[in-house]
Amino acid sequence: MNRKNLCRFLVLMLAIALLLPGSLAYADEEKTDSTPVADAKNAVVRVVAEYNGGKDIRYGSGFGVGPKDSEPEYFITNAHVVLGKEVKMPEKIYILLDNQAMREIYDDNGKQKGIDINYSKVVMCDLISDTTSLYPDVALLKSVKPIPGRTTLPLVRTGRDVPDASTVYALGFPGSMDDMNISDFGMNYVAEPEEVTLTAGVVSKKTNSPLLKDTDVIVHSASINRGNSGGPLIDANGAVVAINTYSLADEDKQFVSIFIDYARELLDKAGVEYATYGEVAEEESFFSTRNIILLAVIALIAAGAAALVIVYNKRVNGIQKRMDDIENKQIRVQGVAGYFGGRRFSFDTQISFGRAPDNGIAYPTDTRGVSSHHCMLLKNGDTIYIKDLESTYGTFLNGSRKLPPNQLVSINVGDRFSLGSEEQSFMITRKGGRLD
Repeated sequence: MNRKNLCRFLVLMLAIALLLPGSLAYADEEKTDSTPVADAKNAVVRVVAEYNGGKDIRYGSGFGVGPKDSEPEYFITNAHVVLGKEVKMPEKIYILLDNQAMREIYDDNGKQKGIDINYSKVVMCDLISDTTSLYPDVALLKSVKPIPGRTTLPLVRTGRDVPDASTVYALGFPGSMDDMNISDFGMNYVAEPEEVTLTAGVVSKKTNSPLLKDTDVIVHSASINRGNSGGPLIDANGAVVAINTYSLADEDKQFVSIFIDYARELLDKAGVEYATYGEVAEEESFFSTRNIILLAVIALIAAGAAALVIVYNKRVNGIQKRMDDIENKQIRVQGVAGYFGGRRFSFDTQISFGRAPDNGIAYPTDTRGVSSHHCMLLKNGDTIYIKDLESTYGTFLNGSRKLPPNQLVSINVGDRFSLGSEEQSFMITRKGGRLD
């Protein structure tokens, strides 16, 4: 085989390798007839809070969070679903597994005489977030065991990224759907994924509500009703953008969902791993299903074409060396201490730090010693610079050197810098945390 035909053969094999995983995924999609929005129902659960020995209950919706495609043991809901307006800790919190878990019992005259709970069909939960306030109206639950048959939803970076006039979908268990299960002597509370109600609407605006103690919210027209509280508001990709929380006046037909940012803060503080949409971690991106299939196909092709590849071994080695050189130059910012301790971030040309949400690395708004726009890193070729953005408490290089404001100062791999104090510190490393 001459050189020209060999090149054609290798290009053909590479094209097959790149197209095959996508083709398999597309065929599977057609067979299951699923969409990200429809599949999101499998992550939605019905949350119940029990008071007074089971005589009084509150209920709402929630959704699973955690690693992608895993059976969840962490769930997000509204604080008012489990604490009530009185901010009272319930005696029990649990998730209903099916439509037979909870039933409202009527007497012979059709009046309610009690609620029957089948505890073999519920999963108990612990409330592991703040129990003293309803604002922001979000709570994190941990079930005593992962819930089979349910899945997790990815979370967007911030609710601010949701475009106005875009379509969103509200999922949950509105109480009106229970009426479909009324019989002469009782009513079952629906709780299975196929019973999840899905309504579509359009984003009207994103705003901050002083009435809700300065909570950032999305106002939209996707209908939510009593029982929907705590359920997810998702986009067309099936990613959660907000948590369904309030209804405005009926005549307005506008509804309010609080930013998913508040749930992410809870999860980060609790050290809970969760799937995100639009933020691919280094470890996740390499070991994705598509990449594993792609590597397997490439390995098979490489075995069949080994004799041909040997001819170009020297050239391949040269290409590999250039790829290694490029990879060795990739820079990472690694959290050493503080809120982002242990986390690693990549950046192309620049990244900013501070409490304002438009920063690339955004701290919670109550972080002490960190300004709204504190400092930033910039990269020009192989040179890295750091610049203090007129922060209140200063930016320090290698523990003691306080940077002058608004001046570019070169920084090298292995150097440390801190925001305000050593409590919030970072180090410049290479990919994988290497310093060499």
